[in-house]
Amino acid sequence: MRRHLPSFTCCFFIGLFCVALFLSLQIHSKIRRFDWQSEIYSDGAGYYAYLPVTFLYRFDYNKFPAGINDSTGYQFIDHDGKKMVTKYGCGVALMVSPFFGGTVLYSHLAGLPLEGGFSTAFFRMADAAGVFYLVVGLFFIFQVLKRYTGKLVRYLSVIFIFAGTNLYFYTFRQPLMSHVYSFCAISLYLYAIHLFLEKGSWRSFMLVAFSASLSMLIRPVNGTILLLLLFWNVDSFRALKDRLRVLFTWRNIATFAIIFFLVFLPQMLYWNYMFGEPIHYSYQGESFSNWNDPKLAEIWFSPLNGLFIWNPVWFVFIAGVLLMIILRERNGILLLVFFLLTSYIIASWHSWYFGCGFGHRAFVDFLPLVAIPFGLITEKVVRIRTRIPGVLMILLLSAMSYYNIRIIYHYSGCFSGSVWDWEMYRYYLRNAKLIQKQRPVYVYLNDFENGAVVVNSYGTNLLHRSYNSSIILSNEYKTGGSDPLYFFSFALPFPTHADARVYVNVPGGSTSGGQMFCLIEKNGQILWSDSCQIDPFISNARGWCKVYKDFTFPGDMPWDATISVILKNPGGRLFFADDLKIVFY
Repeated sequence: MRRHLPSFTCCFFIGLFCVALFLSLQIHSKIRRFDWQSEIYSDGAGYYAYLPVTFLYRFDYNKFPAGINDSTGYQFIDHDGKKMVTKYGCGVALMVSPFFGGTVLYSHLAGLPLEGGFSTAFFRMADAAGVFYLVVGLFFIFQVLKRYTGKLVRYLSVIFIFAGTNLYFYTFRQPLMSHVYSFCAISLYLYAIHLFLEKGSWRSFMLVAFSASLSMLIRPVNGTILLLLLFWNVDSFRALKDRLRVLFTWRNIATFAIIFFLVFLPQMLYWNYMFGEPIHYSYQGESFSNWNDPKLAEIWFSPLNGLFIWNPVWFVFIAGVLLMIILRERNGILLLVFFLLTSYIIASWHSWYFGCGFGHRAFVDFLPLVAIPFGLITEKVVRIRTRIPGVLMILLLSAMSYYNIRIIYHYSGCFSGSVWDWEMYRYYLRNAKLIQKQRPVYVYLNDFENGAVVVNSYGTNLLHRSYNSSIILSNEYKTGGSDPLYFFSFALPFPTHADARVYVNVPGGSTSGGQMFCLIEKNGQILWSDSCQIDPFISNARGWCKVYKDFTFPGDMPWDATISVILKNPGGRLFFADDLKIVFY
């Protein structure tokens, strides 16, 4: 009779799927379709667009829903060329396609309108697809960990990798972003490598080739995982030579090439349709422009999506890697080198913080690789004879997971601050009720690197004082500066001073009347303003000059009024501004 009962592991993953699906649906139950926080919006719409365009519109421009570009926040319809254009690969769409087909069938049977693939059913479909691939990815991690840890630690690892990282965010909040699908594909790849090294069968190598190709189709930068196939469990030059001899046989080379071609064939057909060539670099204007100045400190520790700041459980992951190296466990050095290489590549991308998001989303894809060191360090601590270290370890991981989930449920989706804006970071902690006290001095920073806070300004990389961006003021763009701050965001009593400074670069030597304004407004009405001229501060026509003023304003401003510091350029002369700082007190 027991043989017919499902195992605990089976029940665990089924239960995990049900709980995760409930949480995902619950999060989006109060979010309207086409809201900027809905499932099919912005980048998510760019990944999803392949499905309705292919299966519902059949590439017929006349069937494209009117206004869908504006509704989804992503311009995937080229009205001039009368076709779909998206820079994103079709890997996510391929993985979601079974759910898309099921939703179409369900809608027909239930008599529900398809609405061009954007009915409510398709938004809920995205939730189910994200949760499914989350659970599948975690299942393959669980299978890999069977080689390294006991059962208890395997369950703990699965739970904390999910609950303690931004994988939670990209499964529930943005289920059509590529990360949970890439996570699943790389989990399968890691599992396939273990099978291949254990069995050496052609079938297991086919699984390696398929999972690697799928990972690269989803995100081409995932090609770095091929290093694992070469070096996993390799601890000597002789072992490396044997590995190369096993891998580079004519059958394996032909198998990998054929599978890679078949997996990428849909993408090549789409590229030919969109751009007129089967192989195309779709990220035009975007590149790895920071090779010589990688932003490693920023991607790891800055408030602007820093990896360790938003997901401190990564400290435990890296501690596990270092423990593997100390204990001379195989693959410890490989995993450390892979982490550093991946970090270097990510830090070299022109937008190294990867735009809006929670934590550094580029690392989500590679979570399967740190599952092993995480499991090993957890196993070592849990196996200590006295139970206190194990209990403390579980409490620490639980606290980190609470921190992660608490912020996620109180996070807008974009970090609205500068690179090292700790004041904004503290704001998010207060918003999540993780800290209570608000400092009487509020420091606003804007280095204009983060596009989410370049409000009513035009960012440029033509000239900059710090990082890669500044704002430009010219005859076309006559204003720029801080985004408005509500007085209720300050501690009581409200500030009465704003000590503002900004750096300007004026190629012509004069702004012809440029000014720095401090404005207090409510409902579009100016309640108070003051300004200073910029030109008196210009001492170097070819360098950056500091413009500064201490603004003093009345202390009885309404709680819902806003204050901002902006630059105005009535003369229309070209100049640049960077590194705005305002100290309110």
